[in-house]
Amino acid sequence: MPALTQRFMPEGATLASGVREPGALADNGVGIYLNLDPAVSLDVDYTADALPESASPAWTKSGTQSASVAGGELTLSDTSGADSIGYDRAEAGADTASSALLGARMKLTADDGGAISNILDIRDGTREVGIGLHTDGIVVNDFAGEKPFELGDDRIDTSIYHTYEICKVTNVRMDLYIDGRYALSVPYSALRSLAGNDGFLFGMFSNARTSTAVYDRVYYKISTLWPSDSPTFDKDFDSGSNDTVWDMSTIKMVENLFGEEGNVKYKYGAGNAAAPALNGSFLTEAQIQSEADPTGRFLRIQGQLNGDGSQDAGWGGFEIAMTTAAGGFVAQRPLVHQNIGTY
Repeated sequence: MPALTQRFMPEGATLASGVREPGALADNGVGIYLNLDPAVSLDVDYTADALPESASPAWTKSGTQSASVAGGELTLSDTSGADSIGYDRAEAGADTASSALLGARMKLTADDGGAISNILDIRDGTREVGIGLHTDGIVVNDFAGEKPFELGDDRIDTSIYHTYEICKVTNVRMDLYIDGRYALSVPYSALRSLAGNDGFLFGMFSNARTSTAVYDRVYYKISTLWPSDSPTFDKDFDSGSNDTVWDMSTIKMVENLFGEEGNVKYKYGAGNAAAPALNGSFLTEAQIQSEADPTGRFLRIQGQLNGDGSQDAGWGGFEIAMTTAAGGFVAQRPLVHQNIGTY
């Protein structure tokens, strides 16, 4: 399994909370990574202030084991190993062709060490799109045969609170985010076939396992998970020398570092005064590379992050060679991704 990678999210953020703040870009080759995910407008947001069957909208309870709510936390406890405890909501809109997001902030406080204790699951009439959690980690793909998901040399500690978010991207793949960080993708075709039962599930659905899990939030969204609008960023880069020639053929943009799938297009301008005028239309990286070399101390880049509805685009900077008026040749270093928040 791949190691966990960082997504641009401030501390405590999730796909459901989103972010619109791009942060300031620094000069001299260092800047932050830009990803402008707005908050997802959720269809259902259960916050554990009442039992799920009494919430609005209500969930359907399965099994006879213990469910209790106290202090904004839902505790599901199966101590018998002879029955189960879980909740689901049927949603006809969660079909094979649709995208969907299911998230939960939860922890396991007891577990018998079996293969699966609790699951988070989207069922779309064709496949089971979800994860199983137990004390040894996370199981993905075919729950009956997949080994626990490992993050490098470490396993996720499922006994402390984490936010797990499953993104079903139509019938193409499942993406998993943990605490707002992209963790892995699984092709849709590799997920377990399961006809019928369209909807969202969480809890303990095995009669053979014992487990206790605590939830303080469960939420979901059907259809487009990211908007397809086009936010922009705008920044001057300073060579420190008037009449610098920027070699556009060498430009290399750093785009979509952490799984985004939209495209980024650019306007540019150069001049000895800050905020030079921009060219007239947005261009791709390849089109920028074919442009005539502009001259000026400042190279201004305006980027348009065009989401495709599955994820927003992201931009991590650029690399370009330039020649100063004094004849010096400088290779501008790429901008560097810097983490926002602590995980």
